[in-house]
Amino acid sequence: MGTEVIGVEGRELERRIVGVLEGSPAVTIADDFAVRVCARLPERRVLSVARTRYGRNAMWAGVGVLLVALFAIVMRGADRSVVGVTLEWILCGEFVLLAVGLGMGRRPFRQ
Repeated sequence: MGTEVIGVEGRELERRIVGVLEGSPAVTIADDFAVRVCARLPERRVLSVARTRYGRNAMWAGVGVLLVALFAIVMRGADRSVVGVTLEWILCGEFVLLAVGLGMGRRPFRQ
């Protein structure tokens, strides 16, 4: 008799738990919620950022280094090995790509 009472109470408790878990909660957001949140935020400070040209300066330095390297290889023109010619072509290609990049300016894709 005692097990039957616990069984009935247990089934009732289970039914109530399942009913609560399967139901969707009612979500209510106050109308002035966004206004209150924005009021708590600190003011945005205006940042002044100076434009830098580190990339462009690095490109110019690369052009200078490539020119020096190309002249050094050309002066040693007696050595016409496969490695020397390959290195010369690679340096020429890099020089051309840097020159094109410097010639394009700040906005390369204008519409």
